[in-house]
Amino acid sequence: MQDTWTNSHRTDTTYHPLIGWLYVPNQFKRMPDPTQPYYIRTNNQGFRSNFDFNKESQGKKRIIFLGDSFTAGDGVANEGRFSDLVMDSIENLECYNFGLTASGTDQQVLIYEHIAKQFDHDIIFLGFSLHDITRLGPELTWRAHRVRHEFVVLPKPYFYENAGELKVGNIPAPRHRTLRGPVQNNTGGVINLAKRLYELSGHSSGDVGRWMRESQSYFSEVLLSYRTFSEYGRYYNKTDKNWHLMERIIKRLVEDSDNKPIILFPIPEVRALSSAFRGEYQSLFERLQNEFENVIFLDIAEYVKDYPRRDRHNMMSVSTLHFTKLGNIIASNAIRQCLINNGLV
Repeated sequence: MQDTWTNSHRTDTTYHPLIGWLYVPNQFKRMPDPTQPYYIRTNNQGFRSNFDFNKESQGKKRIIFLGDSFTAGDGVANEGRFSDLVMDSIENLECYNFGLTASGTDQQVLIYEHIAKQFDHDIIFLGFSLHDITRLGPELTWRAHRVRHEFVVLPKPYFYENAGELKVGNIPAPRHRTLRGPVQNNTGGVINLAKRLYELSGHSSGDVGRWMRESQSYFSEVLLSYRTFSEYGRYYNKTDKNWHLMERIIKRLVEDSDNKPIILFPIPEVRALSSAFRGEYQSLFERLQNEFENVIFLDIAEYVKDYPRRDRHNMMSVSTLHFTKLGNIIASNAIRQCLINNGLV
């Protein structure tokens, strides 16, 4: 079979049989960005880091950071990520960032099991977009062309339940990738209208689209809240099958942690925290915190709720929808405070 991975639209990642993909090792690369291009560096292990990871600790407390593109640092250089900012702000602390762009929670846990766990560590940090609940399956749809609305479909490892047990499928991960058009959404009514307006704001180059993307008004938050509902609605119901699977995957990480402290850091659309969605997902992660003594739920929504709308808006890039430099600074301050408050540093 022809290896289609090498024809990828992304040149910063490469095939990995157990995870699906990792970063190309030992790479120094300029990343394009509509507002401000940035540089990333990867280490010998195939993760974004300015240094190689050592298996043995050097007398410092060490945090393993797991997660998706928010933790990996899409949109900023390595030194601008919240993991690196936390490391720089606390003496005798090492932060090893195993975050992976476009990954699901399943892949993030597999990274811990197959790679990160072999490195000495004291604390586990799992930081991920709430959107990752949509990635718990045998394939990921990854945007290939912003203008043509084409998508690359990537086969990936995934967890599934069989006779009450959690199993892993697609290992080794298939290498073949396919290209497809946009996925159709059949939701209707007000939700569909608001979603269409939001899509217009993301793709229009005119004054109206620009205003909708950059506005810091309450109306823009309402539109963002509908996007939030569309993507995160699975968290509304604690009996939803998608949440049930995510919960089991997180519990698998807890069981494999040797009772090390685990900080759960789910990341919502911070620009839409005034929406009706706010307050729904927190109870699910609070339940996990109450069930396990070593689980800490760090709620960024609670941390930034009193920030001015302008600051919350500026936490995320209108082009990449990831944390800006300001967003990473605010997140790092929240993480640092969490570590101190819980006596972990």
